[in-house]
Amino acid sequence: MTSHAPHSVSSSFRCTPRDIVRAACVLLLLISLGRGLQPALGIDGRVIDPTVRTSGSLSSAEVSAEVTVTYDGFGVPTVTAANRPDAYFAEGYLHAQNRYTQMDLSRRFAAGELSELLGMAALGRDRSARKYRMRQTARAVIEMLDDAERAALASYTQGVNAGLQDLSAPPPEYTVLGSAPTQWSEEDSVLVMLAFMRMLDWTAEKEAGYAGFYTNMPVAIREFIATPLSRFDSPVATLEKQSPSIMPIPTRDAIMLRELEPVPETLMLPPGGGGPPRKGMDLHPFPGTGGSDDDEGDGKQSSPDDEQATPGSNNWAVAAQRTHDGRAILASDPHLGLTLPGAWYRIRLLWPEHDLVGLSIPGLPGVVIGSNGHVAWGFTNLTGDLQDLIALELNPENANEYRTVDGWEPFGETVELIQVRDADPVELPLRTTRWGVVNGGYEDASGVQQEAVIEWAGLHPELLNFNLFDLEEAKTLEEALDSLGSWYGPPQNAVVVSKDGRIGYTITGFLPDRRGVDGRRPYGLWDGSDSWSTRPSAKRPVVIDPPTGFVHTANNRTTDVTTARRLGYDWANPSRARRIADVLSLTTDADESDMLELQMDPTIISYGPWKNLIIESIAADDEDESLREVREALLKWNGRAETDQVGVTLITDARGRMINDIRQAVSDWAAQAGHGTAMRIPQTSDEPYLRVIEDQKMNWLPEGPESNWNEWIRSHVRDSVQSGALSPWGERNQILLESPVAVMAPPPMDRMLRMELGSQSGHWNAPKVLAPGIGASARLVVSPGREDEGILLTPGGQSGHPLSPHYRDLTKAWTEGSPQPLLPGTTATSFTIAPPN
Repeated sequence: MTSHAPHSVSSSFRCTPRDIVRAACVLLLLISLGRGLQPALGIDGRVIDPTVRTSGSLSSAEVSAEVTVTYDGFGVPTVTAANRPDAYFAEGYLHAQNRYTQMDLSRRFAAGELSELLGMAALGRDRSARKYRMRQTARAVIEMLDDAERAALASYTQGVNAGLQDLSAPPPEYTVLGSAPTQWSEEDSVLVMLAFMRMLDWTAEKEAGYAGFYTNMPVAIREFIATPLSRFDSPVATLEKQSPSIMPIPTRDAIMLRELEPVPETLMLPPGGGGPPRKGMDLHPFPGTGGSDDDEGDGKQSSPDDEQATPGSNNWAVAAQRTHDGRAILASDPHLGLTLPGAWYRIRLLWPEHDLVGLSIPGLPGVVIGSNGHVAWGFTNLTGDLQDLIALELNPENANEYRTVDGWEPFGETVELIQVRDADPVELPLRTTRWGVVNGGYEDASGVQQEAVIEWAGLHPELLNFNLFDLEEAKTLEEALDSLGSWYGPPQNAVVVSKDGRIGYTITGFLPDRRGVDGRRPYGLWDGSDSWSTRPSAKRPVVIDPPTGFVHTANNRTTDVTTARRLGYDWANPSRARRIADVLSLTTDADESDMLELQMDPTIISYGPWKNLIIESIAADDEDESLREVREALLKWNGRAETDQVGVTLITDARGRMINDIRQAVSDWAAQAGHGTAMRIPQTSDEPYLRVIEDQKMNWLPEGPESNWNEWIRSHVRDSVQSGALSPWGERNQILLESPVAVMAPPPMDRMLRMELGSQSGHWNAPKVLAPGIGASARLVVSPGREDEGILLTPGGQSGHPLSPHYRDLTKAWTEGSPQPLLPGTTATSFTIAPPN
């Protein structure tokens, strides 16, 4: 175990005198790094980085021939090597030199080892993560990789450790924490992939909260409220032949929300769609996108705008017939937490007959999103149902036994030992079953917490691989789609374009093949049924050269309803996808700048119906002056989430209040009708809520003083006005880039780890996704073979060192949407890595 200097951090992160002394030491260290060391200067005279190598030559027996590394004026590197192992070695070296803290947090997040570095403040995170036992999974994955994959990770790992050793000083966060960075291993790279999977696959958490709803709600009500269908649906071309019909609104014979008993205030939803406050600090490697720090959920219902904090993305491709010169163009903007440094590390890798450029993930080799000169690819999160809760039936006479097809079986037990900085290790006993560790739970219809086992591909080493590496060799559209279809990592919507003007779509990752079970609710395997993890992956859709000339995804339902039911049910609001499709359908002569313009589009088409509902409830000469102001603001609203627009603020707030009121009323009705207490009601789509308000079905009008729907709408709008919603969107959409450890850093170091961007346009339901804590972590536009015309925007900068000018210098172009070249620019500094003489 790494030894640590004495230091303690309380859960409230107050500074002790020791913290202040340490902060002063850190500042002196940083000043010395900036002044005392011989700086490496860029072409404009700026310091490239005070700690990384930017000149000279590194001798390493791990490379077979000389490798050249050049940095441009923004610190973006180009690696020129003799072969892939040498290129990966150099990439690992660069990741360690520039982003080691980020890599370390990612692997520790997945493994449940944050407390060893950060102390007691991270213990809740680690307790939750250890239930997945990802360190054990990662070790098993390494043993199962083929020789080529293992060699790739080995070369990369050797480079990481060489880069870490060659730093002139450790990353400053470790000095603040009184710690030291530890070496990288091959399994750590697997953990980084698992960290992404855990961030992107979290349906078990939702299913735990909604178990009562999906198990006990009458079918007609359940399927109406939980419909994944919307008037804005926009599946990938050719995957849906005709629009499906939406279920009719249940009548008063099925549900009646009026004449209900008063509900205890403790069971009420929060107003305005704000959602429950997050507890503690967010130690997720991508803040704003993970679960809570606590072992269990906080028991509150989610809000409609939890979609704001859901990681997603946009991607699309236009084929030759829709561009100005017969090329195909890819656009990809993954949405993740807004951090310093950013989620991605820009890089170009060259070796004979290979030229890769794009976005890499610190901790993993290769280019994850980008181009190889023949094909280009981008991803959005599938948002499918990728996890299930395996229910456990306990022996009523012996709670230490659970039911199996062979009868009652005793639980096993394993103990996880969590190392905690400046404290004794903490033991975490875990119960085990034949289906895995007891790592989940849910509330039954009576509100009693039940234990469960989470079934997830991320827990099965045989369902994981690194076939994404194969994209480096793809020359054709079909080869790229085959490689993507065989990659078992985070299930993603993959869009591909090829140099000959063609486009395609498929889904990556292992896909559950459920048989005879509803994955939306817990189910048992005690009848002898096999889990889907023992079966081959479900069939994945593939689209090649659609007649529309474009493909597009935005975490929405991309396939026909029948296929979608196998893949999931809780898709993202489809309005982003619909807006993208509407624009692309009118495009005939696109170039890269047109694609960037669409990525920066803050139009919210799904708010149109809400706007109409509110306007129609307010007369032009309404006696309520505040409501007249609302009406005027909505009539002036241009449909875009721009900083000076009041309409988007009003609708965002009022929409949340109205949806939450109906959800609360349905929950109250279910309790009084005997279907379960404190039932959480999902909001998989706006559609059912919009329809009952538009149709003004009185049996759906929530209990209250309002006698009709218009009065009910006006009441919620008044509440929105009183909460300050009659204000420009920019006052609410304040954007901050922040290091995950900024909250732990003592002043003034904490300010060095943050970057306030102020008011920004954008919205989680617009193509330009930008909201507090989440946004486009990159904006890539590229046509393979024409990378010199490509565009790449990323927030923050290439460096993870707060004194480096490359900690923030890419942010201005990203914020403004100013085109920045995909390819690295003119060489500012260079160095070599060579084998010993």
